[in-house]
Amino acid sequence: MSEPTSGQGGHPERDESRWGAGVGPPHAPGEPAVQEEVVTGWSDHGAGGQDGPTPPDGPTGSGHVHSPPPKRWRRWPWIVLAGLVFLGAVAGIATAVHGESTKQVTVRYSITGTARDVAVAYSTWHGGNISTTKETVKALPWHLKVTTKEYRTGGSLAVTLGASGGTVTCAAVKDDGKVHTDTASGPSATAYCSGF
Repeated sequence: MSEPTSGQGGHPERDESRWGAGVGPPHAPGEPAVQEEVVTGWSDHGAGGQDGPTPPDGPTGSGHVHSPPPKRWRRWPWIVLAGLVFLGAVAGIATAVHGESTKQVTVRYSITGTARDVAVAYSTWHGGNISTTKETVKALPWHLKVTTKEYRTGGSLAVTLGASGGTVTCAAVKDDGKVHTDTASGPSATAYCSGF
């Protein structure tokens, strides 16, 4: 019995060098064709449907879903905002102080009583500073009005009695506000009004 030859029955051996890798010889009549499938792309460990494998970042499959990196919190906008708020507060304070320093203020002084030859010292304002003016008052009552646009708090009015004694009452008020008063009696006693 002779060996079957090419084209005669039997199963010819596969010769990949002849047909190329992954491609088999023609199938024999009456036998099912040998099908070899070469799949390229994402293997996804066997996942995927009829349309082929699904890449790992797809909505399906067993691969990891790649989400965008979390947004980093930026500090500089908040620093700029805090700086603007701070500058606004400083500007508001400066405006308020400037408005107070340019507002006209009137301070009224008065001294009443029975004393004579009293020494008076009262505050005046000039150039944004407080200074003290002194004078001697022979007889009471005594009144003085001081008006300024450079007012600063801390004014005072002091009345010192002479050797003859007597009684004095001082009063000082700023812009019809609170009246600051004090009373003193006897030689060399002093009535002192402050806090306006």
